Amino acid sequence: MDPLEPDAVLKARALQVGRASYVAKLKQDHGDELAILKRNHANEVTELEAKHKVALADAETQLAQSSPAVLHQEQAAMDFCIGRVREDFAGQIARLEAENQRLREVSHRHKVRPNVRGTPSQKQAPLRVTKGLIKLTNATLLLKPVDPVSLNVPHYPQVAQKCCNPLRS
Repeated sequence: MDPLEPDAVLKARALQVGRASYVAKLKQDHGDELAILKRNHANEVTELEAKHKVALADAETQLAQSSPAVLHQEQAAMDFCIGRVREDFAGQIARLEAENQRLREVSHRHKVRPNVRGTPSQKQAPLRVTKGLIKLTNATLLLKPVDPVSLNVPHYPQVAQKCCNPLRS
């Protein structure tokens, strides 16, 4: 040992020497017992793995052999325990069809009516304005299709544009 080494290094070496001597003493005194313990632990691990594999295989075969009625009863019991309500397949189909019908009605309400009159230039001008109105949350009334000729509001695109850009005059 070098007398110039720091105390921390000396302490670490002393601990290493102390640990090594302790392990050597344990091996001398209880070497056979340690080997037996290691062997037993390895055997226990392999036995547990084997039991787990057998249990998994049994569960898979039992699931494959179970009838649908038994599986349905087990599922119903689990649903009852956790408080979940399952609807039957016909109920799901009816609910989905009702939702689709509602969505069709909503989309049909917002379609552009084919009988809207006006020249192509009159129809093109509001397109830019409509794109701007989509971004505004309080301008939903102005997004509905309008026939300015039948309403006798020929300046409707300018009105909508003012609503879209209030700073512009």
